[in-house]
Amino acid sequence: MTPRYHQIPNLAGSFSALEKHPPLFEAPWHCHREYELVLILNCHGKRFVGDHHADFGAAELLLIGPDLPHHWKSDLEADELNRLDARVLVAHFSERFLGKSFFEMPEAQPVKELLERAKRGLLFNPAVALHYRQPLLELVYAEGFDRIVLLLSILNGLSKARECTTLASNGFVAGSASPQKDRMRQVLDYVTNHFQGDIALEDVAGVANMAVPAFCRYFKQHKGKTFYHFLREVRIGHACRLLIADRLPVARIGHACGFNNLSNFNRQFKEVTGMQPLAYKKQYTLPGS
Repeated sequence: MTPRYHQIPNLAGSFSALEKHPPLFEAPWHCHREYELVLILNCHGKRFVGDHHADFGAAELLLIGPDLPHHWKSDLEADELNRLDARVLVAHFSERFLGKSFFEMPEAQPVKELLERAKRGLLFNPAVALHYRQPLLELVYAEGFDRIVLLLSILNGLSKARECTTLASNGFVAGSASPQKDRMRQVLDYVTNHFQGDIALEDVAGVANMAVPAFCRYFKQHKGKTFYHFLREVRIGHACRLLIADRLPVARIGHACGFNNLSNFNRQFKEVTGMQPLAYKKQYTLPGS
């Protein structure tokens, strides 16, 4: 399923902020160039962000990066029992809404890091979501320079929130993790360019100009996982992207993502996602398609 590209209306301001009260919250599989900060209340259903999908309900606050496909589908039965219209507070803004270099200032580094992490989608816990209900409502109805101050204040607060979950995998947003050093940048670039084939540990350690044992320690220290664990995430994440696009048979997708045989691909895919590739694909298939 190819995401629809949404053109965010160019309103009279540097960013948009809206309040909506749809009877049911239905957002099709789509993406856009802007960041999206969205709070969803009084709604239950399924959330899809990149290759992540899960149930949602009560209070849902997310920060979604540019060009990251996402979709919400209401649970009709649960929402009809709830008897309350959904309430959605949403802001769209570009990384440069305050100019090209604003977030390069030392004081802005925490927010810059937040925006970098949001390229894979961030989900904040319900307590954080409810805490920002009033600030987001004020943002929607603020005018003039107060709008900018409020948005920056919200982003600054979210940059300090400890309780948040990264949604899309490394592989779905290839190379999205912010490299901390040139060495790590070179390693991630090498993985992005070669994950479809065999990657020997000796080769990638050579890219980092390190001996294999030193590289293994270095990689785990910086990424919090072994290199082969990360490589598998990249391959499975890319497979999820291809399955969602619905253009190739499963066997070809497995081969295109660096798996030498279908049974190995199915086994590795289930270990990471909890389901077989065909079952995963059906999660993103529109009814009647």
